[in-house]
Amino acid sequence: PEWVQSAVKYMFSLGLGDEWSMLVNMWLSLEKKLEFGTVTGMKMKLPTQCRPPKVADWMQRNRLYTKTAGDIDDIDEFSNSAMEWWRQMQPLWRQGDGVLPLPIYDPPDNQTWDVLAQGGPTGLLLLVLVLGWWGANQRSQEWHSVVADANKSFASIVKSYVPPPPPSAKARGKRPQVIADEGCNKRAKPSRIASRLREDVRGLGVATRSRKTRK
Repeated sequence: PEWVQSAVKYMFSLGLGDEWSMLVNMWLSLEKKLEFGTVTGMKMKLPTQCRPPKVADWMQRNRLYTKTAGDIDDIDEFSNSAMEWWRQMQPLWRQGDGVLPLPIYDPPDNQTWDVLAQGGPTGLLLLVLVLGWWGANQRSQEWHSVVADANKSFASIVKSYVPPPPPSAKARGKRPQVIADEGCNKRAKPSRIASRLREDVRGLGVATRSRKTRK
């Protein structure tokens, strides 16, 4: 689809390194697996709770991939919001108390990735786009950790996803629910995030990297 071609061209133009290129390619494989958001016969979308407000602003501006599309005034606020949105959109078996989701990539018995396996223009495209904007402004340790976690999650979905049966007329239009914490818009202190992140990255095997900020 044209919307995929435009997105991929823009994402690669950001030039954020090998792990970023891997994420974009993995997202593209995932979209194909999800038939670009049409596999279930329902509209696929990510939750809007905790989503960075910039996403809605971009969508209201006709989803244009301009040179200034990724300009961010407060990168700390944006990155905190991006991490919380990623954590909140996870299935219940991945939710924990850390900054990142639990490092579990094989669904437990009778559990699935359905809540996260959202393709189409309002699905995981938006999450990858947010990570691209974040990385274009600041490739911090937190950014590397979220990208690594997303890469492993996407790979697992591509490997294990099985489309659910067609929904009944009553259930059509609904999507699996996640239980979100209250106060997701509260800004966490950087020191608190750093201490919690050190614990989280142990499960990801992500080496600590120096912070790179685009001026």
